[in-house]
Amino acid sequence: TQPAVSLQMQALERSLQVKLLERVNQQIVVTEAGQALYQYALPMLNAEAEAERVLAELRGVARGRLVVGANTTGGMYVVPPVLASYKEQHPESELLLQIDATDRLIERVRQGIIDLGFACGNIVQPELTVEAIGIDVLTLILSTRHPLATQPSLTLEQVVAQPFIVPETISRTRQFIEQMVREHGYTIKIAMHFQGTEPVKKAVESNLGLAIVSSTAVENEVRAGVLRAMPIADLELRRPLVMFYRQGKYFGPMARDFMTYARNYPYPHK
Repeated sequence: TQPAVSLQMQALERSLQVKLLERVNQQIVVTEAGQALYQYALPMLNAEAEAERVLAELRGVARGRLVVGANTTGGMYVVPPVLASYKEQHPESELLLQIDATDRLIERVRQGIIDLGFACGNIVQPELTVEAIGIDVLTLILSTRHPLATQPSLTLEQVVAQPFIVPETISRTRQFIEQMVREHGYTIKIAMHFQGTEPVKKAVESNLGLAIVSSTAVENEVRAGVLRAMPIADLELRRPLVMFYRQGKYFGPMARDFMTYARNYPYPHK
């Protein structure tokens, strides 16, 4: 009940000797101290649940369970086939997948909400162990109705003269593309931006502009003839596919077995 929660919070505040909640304009808001406590409490609670799960797995009273996170590219096109393939061989395993932007995945892995993360691109984070397990190759895409679609390839100068469709600002794919283009002395002309790869592909399919996406994301559309994947003659876009997890994290037998499987999986670009 609400009075019981209030008594619990008051007892916690007395114990910690700080104010965790305060009333502002008839609303309860979390104080700076409350926010700080939350940031530390969440990993502690997740660590407790994780310890109980691993110990139960080692006792043989629980099946293996692993929470996997992947960025929008990896989560939509790369990681699901790995999970499905492993699940076919180990039907008793429980694999849960969360898809989000890379920066949010990193934070969830740090907090222990996600056990194992996958992303495309370099990750530098002292609290995480990062392993490169494959290569993500990006490609230029355009509508088959675009005037340049009949060309065998385009130069970067030709590409940046066209309107571009890009993902949201937080997207590491967008950041990578813009950085690589800047390093060659150009900038792209952004016509539209969307959240995720799927709406970007649809906009390009409608001939609203060009885009650069992971080649694995457009295999079906290119095969069906609704999009044209085209090389950029003077620019190669490759980045690592990485697996990452919190340093010192203990993994149970099933989790360790899955990690070995993920390392050895035959990705499109190894």
